[in-house]
Amino acid sequence: LKWRALLIGDERKSKRTKATGGSHPEGTPTARPGPGMAFRLAAVVLALCCVVVRRNHIAIISTPGVEHRRYSMASAIHTCRIGNETVTIPTSAPRFVIIGAMKAGTSSLFRYLLDHPDAVPTLNWSTKNSTEIHFFDLKFPWAARKRFDSDDDFHCHVRKVYAQTQYDYPTLLADATNGTGASSRLFSFDKTPKYITDAGRLPRLLRQVLPWMDRVVVSLRNPVDRAYSQFNFENRRLGSSLADAFHVRVKEEIVFMAHAGLINITSAFPDEAASLPSEDFSGLYWESLPERAREAATFLGHDNKSWDEGKDIPLYKEADLDSEQLSAIALLGVQDYVPGYYFAKVQQEKENGADSSPKFHWNSLDAFQEAAAFTKIRTAYLGRGLYAIQLRQWLEQYPIGNFFVANFDELDRTEGSARNVFVKLLHFLGLREYDVSDALFRKHNAFEYVVPMHNTTRRILQELYRSQNQRLESVLGKEWKCI
Repeated sequence: LKWRALLIGDERKSKRTKATGGSHPEGTPTARPGPGMAFRLAAVVLALCCVVVRRNHIAIISTPGVEHRRYSMASAIHTCRIGNETVTIPTSAPRFVIIGAMKAGTSSLFRYLLDHPDAVPTLNWSTKNSTEIHFFDLKFPWAARKRFDSDDDFHCHVRKVYAQTQYDYPTLLADATNGTGASSRLFSFDKTPKYITDAGRLPRLLRQVLPWMDRVVVSLRNPVDRAYSQFNFENRRLGSSLADAFHVRVKEEIVFMAHAGLINITSAFPDEAASLPSEDFSGLYWESLPERAREAATFLGHDNKSWDEGKDIPLYKEADLDSEQLSAIALLGVQDYVPGYYFAKVQQEKENGADSSPKFHWNSLDAFQEAAAFTKIRTAYLGRGLYAIQLRQWLEQYPIGNFFVANFDELDRTEGSARNVFVKLLHFLGLREYDVSDALFRKHNAFEYVVPMHNTTRRILQELYRSQNQRLESVLGKEWKCI
């Protein structure tokens, strides 16, 4: 705007000249660039130099080779219409989104950011002490779509519901409308690690519902350690048998991935390729299931006792389920949590003479096929570590420069390294720095392992993720090759 102001004077002079017919009074010399114009051009050049220097000073390189733009809010207010109603949304609800990954330090990032003097807690945190919102994956009001004549009206409705039910809407709106509305001081954010895994649907949905939101924060961790950390977190009650149960679950999920068409496991894991998994639900105890999976199981007539003991659980075939039950399973995305459902489908394929042996290798699918296969597997532990597949779909909606990618090892190593990550994150988000206590950078939501992972299991997972980690390097840089 300053550069525009420097030149606007000469532009207006030119317009006035044209308005008089493009001629000058007799005896008046034709206008030529004078010292005023030269001064303005010199000022523009100086301003550009200052911007370049300032940009180099604040650039955050969290992803090697990628220069992130510092956050700038064009407006603190977003307005849209639902019919004749004008809806006003503060663009600080949310300012940015933390999409994952689970057990990769997102709880620590949440606590760091919540400590900021300008942060306004989500209602989930204020009322339930819960760090995750799960609006776009579990609470999205799809049923309301039929009430609206257009997608624009529906998306405006969703913005209104999201802002008013998940955030301190009155506080954020008052801050956004205080003054000119050109900027806001306060901010809030959505932290839901599950978002990264729903990469086929959520990136476009967030673009449609939150058009002002263009900052995405991700924290990644070695996928082998991440998977075992999640399993340990959800199944600690297994005690000394935890590592054995995890090994069984790894075998099952590898077969899931092979049948989905992502990998060919015949040469690398011949034993797993030769046989289908048994009806072993270790690691999927009732209390460890997501709430939506419990709802689906209850809907199908199971309770916690029958689930945990594996009693009277029939093998479901699609023909055995009515349309309402099938819709519940599909919409909730709990195929791998419904006892017998997945295995019955495989058994039915074998009875029909279908070849159930794996056919694909890593990297042999195009983007569309790979995305479809990833959606099919829905593995509870291993699929979450396929970062390259997930990020490739997110990058279709958000440029790489709009991502801040943190490395769990830097958050976990020392308080000093965690502080460095946080300072970079503040700059990336355009948030002011403040005096931070060292006590803030302790580990959050961390649990000691009941027993270590078996070496055999670790070797299998390292081999499984090897090529995927190499793909991650092509997206984020060499630093991420050995994550």
